[in-house]
Order: sequence, then structure tokens, then C-alpha cells
Amino acid sequence: MFKKEITQKIIRVTRYWLEQVIIGLNLCPFAKAPYLENKVRVVVTDAANARTLADVFMAEIKYLDAHPNKETTLLVVPAIQNVNDFHAVYMNCELILLQKKLTEVYQIVSFHPLARVSGHPPDSPLNLVMMAPYPIIHILRTESVEKLGSKIRQDIQLVNSNRLANMTKEEFTSIWQNILQAEC
Repeated sequence: MFKKEITQKIIRVTRYWLEQVIIGLNLCPFAKAPYLENKVRVVVTDAANARTLADVFMAEIKYLDAHPNKETTLLVVPAIQNVNDFHAVYMNCELILLQKKLTEVYQIVSFHPLARVSGHPPDSPLNLVMMAPYPIIHILRTESVEKLGSKIRQDIQLVNSNRLANMTKEEFTSIWQNILQAEC
């Protein structure tokens, strides 16, 4: 278990990233309303492998089932820094949703500090769509995503690609350094 101060800092930095990158750059047009309505839950776990994370992941699914006022959970997993190990853990969570027949209810997205869009260098602004200050498994309610998606009449990936393609590497570096150095 992380010390309370460490957990609080991880939550503050994660929220800062959400505010500055995901909402601030409008990379996810679905994010702002639930965040402002306090419907986004941020949970930090010290799980360091697929087995222990599976337990925490299912506990979060049960929490969301029991708390319909919470729209989504950002499950922060700082102990799994290796991007390949994290990807394997993420895929295990996908498998859990499939096995428990929960894909109609929940979907997940991953973020990682070292995530890269295929074919782009590490300093490409396009990587911001996949990067976060810590490894994160984002649990979303499928119904909410579909409902909000039906209201948005644009290809979000295309809009993000165009927006980020216009960002300079210097702007990207500045944004990312601000996130990593945030003390909040």
C-alpha cells in the first residue's frame, strides 16, 4: 500500500493531466461534463501483476455497479511501469470483461507514460492521445459512451490527429514536462 501522501499526490497529478491534456486539449469530448459533475473516480492501486490487478479491477466494476452516480473510474497502476507488462495486464482486464460478459456494460481504455502511436517518434504530439503520467486503466460505462457518441457528429480520432499534428514538438514537450513536474 502506498503512503497516503503518495496516493494523494498521484491522484492530484492524474486529475491535473485530465484537466490539462484530456479536457484542456479536448482530446475526449466526453470527459468534461462528468469531470465537472464529480462523476469521475480516481483510484490508485499498488497492484504489481495481473492477478492482483484483476482483483482490484473487479472491485472497481462492482463499485461502479453499486454507484450509478459515478460515470467512470481511472484506475491508476503506478507499480507497473514497464509498458509491455502493463499492456499484458490491460489485455487481462479486457479478457475479464469478455469472460464475465460485461462488454455490453463496460469498456476500457489504457494510458501509459511510455505509450506511443505506432509509426510516430517518442516526441510526436500525436502520442498525447495515449499518454498519462502513470499507467491507467480507464473503465467507462458502454451505455454512456454510446449515448454521448451519438450526440457528437465528428470522427474524434481524425479531429485529434489534426489538432495534434498542428502542435509543435516544443509545445508537446512543454505540456508533457508540466504534467510530469506537477506538484499540484
